[in-house]
Amino acid sequence: MKQKSGPDKVAVEQVLKDIRRQTRRQYSAEEKIRIVLEGLRGEESISELCRREGIAGTVLNFVCGAIIAPMALSRRLRLALSETGR
Repeated sequence: MKQKSGPDKVAVEQVLKDIRRQTRRQYSAEEKIRIVLEGLRGEESISELCRREGIAGTVLNFVCGAIIAPMALSRRLRLALSETGR
């Protein structure tokens, strides 16, 4: 049998894309911080944490970078300012 690749297939793919977009989970800032802190605590592996929360490991890495990098930068800035006596 020959598969159709006409407008029906395009319509189905668009419907699936819309469903995925609507069912995408939105995390609040508090939830993101909680998940990052659990990962930093190290009581369970990152893969177990991601599996339990239903997120991909790359998402956790992105969120960790977005939360921890500014904290580290502000700490370095405070240290630099304290060394200069400001």
